[in-house]
Amino acid sequence: MKENVFRVCIAVVLFLVLFACDGGGDVNGGGGYNFIDQDLKGMIDGVSWTYEGTENGGRGAEDFSEELSIQIYSVAAGGTGPCDLLPFPAGSSKVLFTIHVPPASAVGLYELGWDVGQTVTLNFDGSSNTICSEGAVEILSVDIGGGLVTGRMVATFDDDNTVNGNFTVTYCP
Repeated sequence: MKENVFRVCIAVVLFLVLFACDGGGDVNGGGGYNFIDQDLKGMIDGVSWTYEGTENGGRGAEDFSEELSIQIYSVAAGGTGPCDLLPFPAGSSKVLFTIHVPPASAVGLYELGWDVGQTVTLNFDGSSNTICSEGAVEILSVDIGGGLVTGRMVATFDDDNTVNGNFTVTYCP
């Protein structure tokens, strides 16, 4: 009798171990983060913010040899192209972050946090910065020859400062 109870307990424990952990609820496979399949958007300083795509998204990714710096605007940066180092576009808010590895090897998931030295900054109208340390950035591709970087992110400070979605930016060597 005791042996049967012991076997049932072992079977229950094994069942729980094998089937109770499903990966944290991430529907798109990025380390347990709930990346939403949409253009990057959210709230910056309590104001609705939307990334408008590569053509309207501003400067994009810059190659600083040992790191990849990305700035994503809500309005076009103007000038002769997305790689212009022009002043902050008037009336624009932006999302910016730096991946601290060479661009050619930047593909991967980067968890946000003070302890790992990775954050995302939400800049409101060029005047205030909110630093998000919760969430993740995933760089999906870096096409140096084709001039594009694609990725997705979920970055949160609070309900008034949060972004989630996909982005494609121009790569500026």
